[in-house]
Amino acid sequence: MDPIICRTLRREYRLHVPDSEAREIFRFMQVDPQVDGYVLESKDVFLERRDGFWRLDVPGEIIVEGSARHVIWEIYRHVFRDVHVSHPTCPLLHCATVLIDGRRIAIVGGKGAGKTTLTLFLLAAGYAIEGDEHLVIEPQRVITRPRTLRIKEGSFDVLANLPPTIRSEPRIELWDGGFVYGVSPGFFGRDWRVTPGSLDALVFLDSNHGGRSVAKRMTAQAALARMMPQVIFGIAGVAMQAARIHGVAQRVPAYSLRLGNLANAESHLKHIGTA
Repeated sequence: MDPIICRTLRREYRLHVPDSEAREIFRFMQVDPQVDGYVLESKDVFLERRDGFWRLDVPGEIIVEGSARHVIWEIYRHVFRDVHVSHPTCPLLHCATVLIDGRRIAIVGGKGAGKTTLTLFLLAAGYAIEGDEHLVIEPQRVITRPRTLRIKEGSFDVLANLPPTIRSEPRIELWDGGFVYGVSPGFFGRDWRVTPGSLDALVFLDSNHGGRSVAKRMTAQAALARMMPQVIFGIAGVAMQAARIHGVAQRVPAYSLRLGNLANAESHLKHIGTA
């Protein structure tokens, strides 16, 4: 049976599962974009059943036993730590990244601001989404940390025109009985690629549920203030990383977007960063 592929910016983890039932459970961790500009090390990961629980073995690194949900989150944490190994001096900006007419736009929003719903809307509209969680700020460029879109049922309810087959994407059950889906940026037939390059605009979301979407240009100082709570620093050289974030705020055009009507928000994004 083919392994489940989970790529980072350093590795291609190959999750070996014992059967099709296990594959259905753990394919939530499938992250398989084309990663440009990096040579990925292959690392085998082994999953097996043990007395009604699951056992995860990353040889030479970690062994985890427990429920499927526990093991999935442990895989996720291990994969997340991998970015700190590959980019120890690089800060991570919590955002989605979308390519619009060749421009890379970082969409930054706190809990409830609508970032994931907007990202899924843009994906369905035909835009290339690189990822939905972290942008790695390298010294001269940026690159998205590969991860699928994590969608809750509420976003599906807002976007009524999505194909029903989207609910066949991998999912896991949450503690409250709800589900979160791992929707690939390649779901609508686009190639999913993660490519290093420039950052052309920063967009900070504020919710405006039921209203129109309104975009306004921000000062560099205001952008820096909005960025910092959304930054995770690497494991080395924090002062240097803070200076790099400051440089991004000074250099990259920034906008606030009161997010209401999604089609209206798309129209704003198509013009953002062009002036």
